Amino acid sequence: MTWKGFSNYSALMKEELKLLEEKINQFVQLCHHQRTENMQLREKLADITSENNNLSEKISGATDRLGTENNQLREQLAEATSENNNLSEKISGATNRLGTENTQLREQLAEATSENKNLSEEINGATNRLGTENTQLREQLVEATSENKNLSEKISGATNRLEALLTQFPNSPIISND
Repeated sequence: MTWKGFSNYSALMKEELKLLEEKINQFVQLCHHQRTENMQLREKLADITSENNNLSEKISGATDRLGTENNQLREQLAEATSENNNLSEKISGATNRLGTENTQLREQLAEATSENKNLSEEINGATNRLGTENTQLREQLVEATSENKNLSEKISGATNRLEALLTQFPNSPIISND
């Protein structure tokens, strides 16, 4: 090999080394980008997990409130039923008394019945609202769970790609397995 041939060989080596250095730099940038993306995905996963926990607590709270309200409404209904029974007895006793008193007691019964009907409508409305809220919370939970699954799959894919890259360049001084 002559000096002329050596200088051409040296120039080709330098060019190949420069291309190799550029590829290594691109690979390092890709690894940094993948690590950043992985950290972002982990943060999103943590946020969604926290949100899922909050939603679970809200659902639990709503369920507890619904149970408490149902118990209160049952007690009110029992009281109203008892009150209606008392009014019926008063009406029966009043029938034996004055006609005017009988008319007044009938009006009281009609008012109690109307009040019971209003309470029943309020109970139905509250039950429907709580049922709708419960359904919405369940739908949100399903969406968050689906999003968690998608994020987990993305993280797994990114981890697999990163592990493949680390396997291809196991002795690289630029990338550490830490």
